[in-house]
Amino acid sequence: MSQSSITTAACPNCGKEMEFKLWQTINTETENAREDIISGALFDFTCPECGNVARIQYPILFNDLENNVWIWCYPEDATEEIMPVIKAAKAKGVTCRLVHYQEALSEKAAIFKLGMDDRIIELMKLAAGAQVTEIMSGCELGPIVFALNKEQQPCFLFKVDGKTNFMDMSLEEYEEFKRIFGALLADDDSLVIDARWVMGFMQGGTAVESDA
Repeated sequence: MSQSSITTAACPNCGKEMEFKLWQTINTETENAREDIISGALFDFTCPECGNVARIQYPILFNDLENNVWIWCYPEDATEEIMPVIKAAKAKGVTCRLVHYQEALSEKAAIFKLGMDDRIIELMKLAAGAQVTEIMSGCELGPIVFALNKEQQPCFLFKVDGKTNFMDMSLEEYEEFKRIFGALLADDDSLVIDARWVMGFMQGGTAVESDA
């Protein structure tokens, strides 16, 4: 069940106080929930005084009912308080994920919207980064992010020397990665799936054991 409350926030541009709907939990039965998380619109508010659009960072649980996935967005220093709930959800067979920033929550929501495995996506991002680095030798490569393009097709976004670029993501390549790594991932129950998890996985273990 989705739960929200009304709070007040000050516009960072003009200081005007305004009301803002803050969601403690939101699920896919709430209209446009997934799309607003992916776009970031759920966390935006427009100042009625000056028209400035600002984004509020706050903890939230997104319940993807269609895919039986719960994604918590919580700051690192506050995760202990939700661990009992996470463990109870895992015991019921729910796939659980923990992220620390709304941008990461948006990325996870986009991945699961397509019914994809975020662990496979992280492995593909590692390969994509190696490919870009080889092609653009000597350039400064920023983090690679999974996203949906205007046609709602999967792609990777990344910055090279501060300029945003994109790379189409092949569904055939996704299936090939799934075929190669699927058996190795069968027993993986990690809560945090990110670049650090990839490094641990590639070294023969799993990362962030304390969060599992």
